[in-house]
Amino acid sequence: MAEIVDTAVPAAEAPPAPVPEPAAEPVVEAPAVAPASSHPLVTIVRAADVDAAFKAAAQGWTVWDSMSGPDKFPFSYSEDEEVLITNGRATLTPTAGDDLTPITIGAGDRVTFHKGLKVNWVVDEPMTKFYHYPVPPPKIACDKCGLECWEESYFVEAGGLDICPKCKKTRDPADRKAWRNAERQRHGEPWDSDAEDEKPKKKKAKK
Repeated sequence: MAEIVDTAVPAAEAPPAPVPEPAAEPVVEAPAVAPASSHPLVTIVRAADVDAAFKAAAQGWTVWDSMSGPDKFPFSYSEDEEVLITNGRATLTPTAGDDLTPITIGAGDRVTFHKGLKVNWVVDEPMTKFYHYPVPPPKIACDKCGLECWEESYFVEAGGLDICPKCKKTRDPADRKAWRNAERQRHGEPWDSDAEDEKPKKKKAKK
């Protein structure tokens, strides 16, 4: 009996199922960072580039809190001032020079305001900052009580006296008379602070 040979062609194996490619990760745009100032009297290092050593050093400086005063005021820098902003945001608009472009500074920024800068401050968000003077300023002591009054003093031309704000409020008639025309100063320079000190007067109700 003849041998029966199976001549059927074996079925081809099915190709492996394609492996799905991983979904592309969404592109996350980096948050917009305000450019550093181009003003010659303002040097800014943005928060991301401020080194740890500077942050540590700033902890021992004087603290300024915008909540202690007006949120809009003019300011003139009679000395270089270096700051580390810890909270908040502000816009400074130069009022002198060729570049009057508004400057925005915010939390984490290291800023150096150079001597001669004149700006109008607008505090956009309540701000706190550490600040100091890289070159220690000269000392001004009150000639009445001896208190340090470099930040604010009153100069009495007659006698060349420097009077601190506390003594300026004296109730002594003789001193009040002698100091009534004293010139208000900041850092030993005339300080025109009327704009920031003025408060709207309440109108009396008509009867």
